[in-house]
Amino acid sequence: MYKCYTDGAASKNGYEDAIAGWAFVIYDEEDKIIYEDAGRIDGGTNNIGELTAILRAMQYINKNLRAHPVSIFTDSAYCFNGITSWMSNWKNNGWTRGAQKEKLKNKEIWIGIDENYDPVLMTLSKVKGHADDEKNNYVDKKAVAQTK
Repeated sequence: MYKCYTDGAASKNGYEDAIAGWAFVIYDEEDKIIYEDAGRIDGGTNNIGELTAILRAMQYINKNLRAHPVSIFTDSAYCFNGITSWMSNWKNNGWTRGAQKEKLKNKEIWIGIDENYDPVLMTLSKVKGHADDEKNNYVDKKAVAQTK
């Protein structure tokens, strides 16, 4: 099974002049990098970076790796819980949150993830951020570099 590590970062998170970075790296069965990509989003937040990394990874997997199951790793509890627990309710509620139909932040990215997530091809796992996971630390550095 291939492995894909994703991460997002932001400088000046929450401020108007924030810069979000995103990155993903895909490894084959021998742990060799077969593809990596990264980018920046002016005015983006850390969560936007995290979500964008996952969305871009899913889009790449769907286009180029349909014959290979892929484990996608994220260190974002927001993304992991959103995809595995909350997203189906948001979708059923017209992409809103709760009984009060609150506006869903980052709605367009969540819709893109929903459209690209293939649970037969992709499994999602949560890893601890900023720990001893070499691959997660590598993708983190790539995401942070985009915020400079």
